[in-house]
Amino acid sequence: MELDIRAYEPEKITVIRFADDEDDSFVASGIALGFSGVVEVGDIGEGRWLGLFSEEHARNLIKALNKAIELGWFKE
Repeated sequence: MELDIRAYEPEKITVIRFADDEDDSFVASGIALGFSGVVEVGDIGEGRWLGLFSEEHARNLIKALNKAIELGWFKE
């Protein structure tokens, strides 16, 4: 079951989508519960994933993304 965070429906969730897939590039579009309980972030459409191996790893990624926003790295 995939969860689109923009339209939540409660069920057993194994994938959370937070963006649309792009046709011409590898883009982070969701997170998934992978094998051995590893949380993965990656491109749902391409099936390419990177593992987050602990809650601390995930929290540090969130901090890093917040810092990138604070520094103006993302242009709207």
